[in-house]
Amino acid sequence: MTIVGLFDQIAIQINQLNVVGVQADQFKLLMHFLLAFPLGIILRYMKCPIIRKSYTLFWGLFFMLYLGAQWIELVMAQTLVIYFLRLLRRPFIPIASISFLVLGYLHYDRIMMGFNVVQMMLTCRFVYVGVAAQDRLSFTFLDYMSYVFYFPNIIVGTVPFTAYIDFINLKGVYSNMGQSFKMAYISLFKAILFVAADQLIRPKFSFAYFGTQQWEEHSLLIRHLICQLISCCERFKYFLAFNFSQASMDAGGITYDGQEFCNYRLANYKFEIEFSPIKRTKHWNSSVQAWLQTCFYDRYKQHKSALLLTFVLSAYWHGFFIAYYVFFIEWAIFNEITKQVYRAKDKFKFIPIPIQKIICAIYGQLAVNSTATPIGLLKWDKVLKAMNDLGWVAQIVMIIVWGFFKITKFGQGKRKE
Repeated sequence: MTIVGLFDQIAIQINQLNVVGVQADQFKLLMHFLLAFPLGIILRYMKCPIIRKSYTLFWGLFFMLYLGAQWIELVMAQTLVIYFLRLLRRPFIPIASISFLVLGYLHYDRIMMGFNVVQMMLTCRFVYVGVAAQDRLSFTFLDYMSYVFYFPNIIVGTVPFTAYIDFINLKGVYSNMGQSFKMAYISLFKAILFVAADQLIRPKFSFAYFGTQQWEEHSLLIRHLICQLISCCERFKYFLAFNFSQASMDAGGITYDGQEFCNYRLANYKFEIEFSPIKRTKHWNSSVQAWLQTCFYDRYKQHKSALLLTFVLSAYWHGFFIAYYVFFIEWAIFNEITKQVYRAKDKFKFIPIPIQKIICAIYGQLAVNSTATPIGLLKWDKVLKAMNDLGWVAQIVMIIVWGFFKITKFGQGKRKE
């Protein structure tokens, strides 16, 4: 029996535990998340670095095979190639290029939540290795392999390679980690709540509703209100994954900052109540944002195109659907509007504070959920239909406000954001 056949049989046996009728692919992910948590707790108690690395590598390979055994040859090939590329005098660009090319290959025929999601996180880790190699960080082959296959981040989340080296070798702040698992259990509890919400609530409020006769009969205002609700509910599945991965990271202890286990947070549900798109961004997929900033924007910010490069790479990292690029263009403009309004804030003192907050809340929800709709629908024909049904209100308001500040320079004297 081949290794692919073996893990297909393992998946079949594990799937027999699925007594609640969760879809097979979703159940695979759920089992990975649930198993990674106790494995993280066991890792916390291990004190020998070699055993910690071997343990992490073993379970990382297990989950990689469980989630996509047919891709293991590709994974191992790029892992070994990138390890040897570290020997180049300037290895960052070759390593980043190889990892992004492999990701592009998997994105080409993308299936939502397929193995390309695993490759997305592998790409983050490979690029972090490229940064460390170019900065001449010394590390062993076992350090490298255990990082590449770090099991809490197989599906979601990433941490810098430098931080992982300290963690797995119990150096720096990790030399005196306590045995408190409070944050880990809090994250696990949140994840379980989101599982319930995802299974019980989200199916009743999904983007599939846009294709029903009831949707066609609603007025423009009702459609917008429904869109806000659906966009919020669709994010349950993402917060589910964020919190499960956060729980296993907290359990293992990599989130320890010297006092508490609160470092490297992946996301925060404050995202839903924050007014500013800029501040909201900080609460969403935070580890990937830190990766983009650290590995690309900060390294090339002396160039005028650094921000554009970062947005393009982020869109490419997410996939090849036009909807992603529309999302990032809109999100960039909404963020620019936020800066424009902030610079002109003295001009709006005549508006009572409660009214200002209401306006900001409406603007924030419109910004987030109008841009999230293309992401949820993905296929361009569905995106166009939804935007037509919603009257392009968010896009029209966005262009008018952005154009007003750009043309009139109203209140734009202050440049500090």
